[in-house]
Amino acid sequence: MKQLERRAAAYCRRIGRKLPFGGQRKQDYLQILQEDVGRYLSAHPWAKPEELAETFGSPEQIAVAFLSEMDDREIYRRISARKRVVRLVFSGLVLALLLLTAALVYMILRNEQDMDGHFIITQACGWLQGRIGL
Repeated sequence: MKQLERRAAAYCRRIGRKLPFGGQRKQDYLQILQEDVGRYLSAHPWAKPEELAETFGSPEQIAVAFLSEMDDREIYRRISARKRVVRLVFSGLVLALLLLTAALVYMILRNEQDMDGHFIITQACGWLQGRIGL
């Protein structure tokens, strides 16, 4: 029985990877589908993955069916939300890169100002002493 449940779960995982949106609706859809596949496998324990795809559909076909059941407004809202997240992450990365660049420029300028044109070597430690002639 465990093996049949694992096969049903594996089939539903492949389908879950193809579904474009997440959330409670996707989980409910996959749960119902897994129960249906589990019942089918109980009646047909010899069924192969190809037979499951023939009976229930390929992951791509099921993803299309999932999207066709969704309201157009909900699809648009989820796409817009995904775009906002991508923009937010991209903006955060650009901001972090700018802050890092500004910090490096500040450190370089501050170092040049502190040296005032002089380069001072203090006592070197370990293997470096013999290499620089100290």
